[in-house]
Amino acid sequence: MDENQRQEIANFRYGLVAPLVTRKLEPGEQAQLLKEIATHSYEILFSTAKMVSVRTLERYMKGYKVW
Repeated sequence: MDENQRQEIANFRYGLVAPLVTRKLEPGEQAQLLKEIATHSYEILFSTAKMVSVRTLERYMKGYKVW
């Protein structure tokens, strides 16, 4: 995998979690948004998968956590 592909994947992942990591959420709102995002089908780059689990979204969020 080249640098361009890695950047495309990072951009896709950030696009999924941006609503979660760019603002302060009320209690329970994060869990609700995670579940909502996980219910959609996506064209996932360089993958045959179409869905992203809540756990996977949580891992993506961890990478973008704002300190």
